[in-house]
Amino acid sequence: MALAFLPSKKAMLSFLENMTLLTVGALLFALGAECVAARGGFLVGDIYGLGILVWSTTGTLTPPIWFLIFNMPLFILAWVHVGRVFFFYSLYGMLITTVFSMILHFEVEINNQLYSAVASGLICGAGIGIMLRSLGSGSGLDVVGMILNRRWGVGLGQTHLYFNGFLFLGCLVFINADTVIVSIIQVYLSSFAMEKVMSMFNQRKLIFIMSDHSKEIAKRITRRLGIGATFLDGRGAYSGENRDVIMTVANNLQLKRLEQTVFSTDKNALFIVENSFAVRGHRDFVINNSALVPDFFKAENDEDPKKLDKLREQAELAVMR
Repeated sequence: MALAFLPSKKAMLSFLENMTLLTVGALLFALGAECVAARGGFLVGDIYGLGILVWSTTGTLTPPIWFLIFNMPLFILAWVHVGRVFFFYSLYGMLITTVFSMILHFEVEINNQLYSAVASGLICGAGIGIMLRSLGSGSGLDVVGMILNRRWGVGLGQTHLYFNGFLFLGCLVFINADTVIVSIIQVYLSSFAMEKVMSMFNQRKLIFIMSDHSKEIAKRITRRLGIGATFLDGRGAYSGENRDVIMTVANNLQLKRLEQTVFSTDKNALFIVENSFAVRGHRDFVINNSALVPDFFKAENDEDPKKLDKLREQAELAVMR
């Protein structure tokens, strides 16, 4: 009976995964913010940037301590308005970020301030991206963003944009314009690196397929490629006819073969591909199933690439008409 109270293996693995992501991300962020940005005399964005600004103008305490002080009231809001799982993971992320920032005292030797901004932005962005792949974050500003989003529909990105906008406007009073410009470059590169790091963990494409032979196409892609598919109810705006729309998810390696399968079945099919941010599920890539392997590797299933291009051109012309 006592064993029933122990967490499952899946829960333990999820916990370890989230803690690892938060720890590694916090280490990278602290390295870029404390050892490059703060030592280089410019700011990073969000709450840590505010801490650097107060430290550089008053000379009291340190950026990590100010980061901790400014985050505390925000996490009190999180306890009241946000879920407990997000709260505890984010609290750990904030605390471990503070600890790493306090113990990392060395300065990265980069003489050019612009180069420092580039290095800091990429390192901090990678760290934030890794942390946001977990069930928490490392900053209380994310908590504020979630509350604003729930109550008034304000996006998380807008919250960061508005905060950083006011932060850098305030910076003009205390520091020179050149440093502010370098700080803006750092924040922009940080956002860029964050998006890239977050997307590389889940390179998936969301595909919609419209065809008069949708059942045959679904049958071929599930059997040949080993990927799942879902039928959505659709109706033509012009003809008013009901038809099945296939929705499926594939990775970059499967995409070309999926396209080949669709157009070899119906040259007039409409094939729409969108980038997806996050996909979770047990059927997104299952070619390890031995029953699927023989058909997957059959040479006779492969179409001539030139023929495929011709079919694609015909499909595009049919849509234009």
